[in-house]
Amino acid sequence: MDVGDIRFYKERLRVLDEIERQGQRTLTINERWQKLNALAGLGRVLGWKEDNSDLEIVRARWVKLKEHYEKTLDQG
Repeated sequence: MDVGDIRFYKERLRVLDEIERQGQRTLTINERWQKLNALAGLGRVLGWKEDNSDLEIVRARWVKLKEHYEKTLDQG
């Protein structure tokens, strides 16, 4: 592959990416929801599982932040 081929390939990818972005902007909420559900269904078929290992850590952080916020409101 020479430099001209690489430039042509990169430009073609850039144009295709822009076309895809424009298409995404015109989707309705319902169409976006259908696409998301299709991807989630594909993940289930492929055996992908949701990883909630960090969920409790995140919840604990939010509880701590909420308590701190409420404490500052009481002092204010």
